[in-house]
Amino acid sequence: MLRRYLALFGLIGFVTGFGGQEVANPTYRKDIGPLLARSCVPCHRPGAVAPFSLRTYEEVMKRKELLQIVMLPKKMPPCDATSDFGPICNEPRPTDRDLRTLQEWVRRGYPEGSGPKPAPYRPVKWRLGSPDVQVRIPGKIETKPEGNPYWIVHRVPIPPTRGLRAFDIIPDAPKAVRQIVVAKAVGARNMWNTYGSMDVSGEALVGAWSPGFRAFDVTPSQIDLSGVDALWVQVLVVPTGKVESGNLTIGLYKGRSGKVWWKTLDEPKFEIGSDRQRTIEKEWLLEQPTTLLGVHPEARYFARQIRLRAVLPNGTERILLFVLNWDMLWLGNYLFAKPARLPAGTRILAAIDYDNGRHAALNEQYFLKRQPPPVLKSGSGLRDEVYRVHFLVAEGR
Repeated sequence: MLRRYLALFGLIGFVTGFGGQEVANPTYRKDIGPLLARSCVPCHRPGAVAPFSLRTYEEVMKRKELLQIVMLPKKMPPCDATSDFGPICNEPRPTDRDLRTLQEWVRRGYPEGSGPKPAPYRPVKWRLGSPDVQVRIPGKIETKPEGNPYWIVHRVPIPPTRGLRAFDIIPDAPKAVRQIVVAKAVGARNMWNTYGSMDVSGEALVGAWSPGFRAFDVTPSQIDLSGVDALWVQVLVVPTGKVESGNLTIGLYKGRSGKVWWKTLDEPKFEIGSDRQRTIEKEWLLEQPTTLLGVHPEARYFARQIRLRAVLPNGTERILLFVLNWDMLWLGNYLFAKPARLPAGTRILAAIDYDNGRHAALNEQYFLKRQPPPVLKSGSGLRDEVYRVHFLVAEGR
């Protein structure tokens, strides 16, 4: 059955757009190893977030069937986000030519080939160089060994810092951490059960971190931290089967000039009827030329798709961010590879599609009982939803 399943994927590849010429006579050492080193090994290596390593031919052969299942339909790498302003993910996704080459390698029987082995992946501790300040979450923190993924928020004191141009994060247990959101610690609200949203305004938001995405960096501009003595740090934790250290090190890079801030579009109160779908879209008209450096959408389990567009005055559309399949457990850091410089008169359209149907994950119990699901409301509970989209605006760029 598995052989027939994989053969179907091979057929799908050629039928749905993998047409053209693959690399002739591909081997692991010459072609597949370098491909995996670019797109997979940064996460699939010892000590990184992925559950197994793909550094060597022997390791790849142990997972060769799985590799085809997740790569040919483009399920891996898991960054399901695209933009007209460059790749969102740090590790490049395989091209159609790469996937045709992978198919041909499979047909040839996975030859290792001769010649030098692919150069080993050498991770760096701090991707942006040594930070100006390193801070840790106070106290001893341990993750739950079992159960569903969960969110927890920490208050992390920081030394006086006028401005922040970048930050990076090193979790003690990379496999247990899937996303981190950082905000200025404003107010003393209880934020322990957040379900993916800290409910902070754009004025308080700093940025996000996620494995497989580039570090948060707005150089040469900066986020104003004047008067801020602590940060909220929200961590998405995925139990790994054992107790892990839930602590992490935050590297802060001080800014010196310029300014960036977050512009927020939100819908604070809304409902979605039982067994209904709904799209919520907000518009922002740019009254002056504006430079956007990234976006930070917030939605939860009933959201299905994120579509953020810029409609220029001449009618041309540019995709700021398109997430085909929104997944609360695979959230990223959505910085653009190059700034989006937009003229005055541009309309920013931010749409999120929601599905409160019986097939939605959290409605499974109602589907099995043949009952309609309850009305979906906005709020802070597990079965509630959120519509909030933040745009990172740079001054004078």
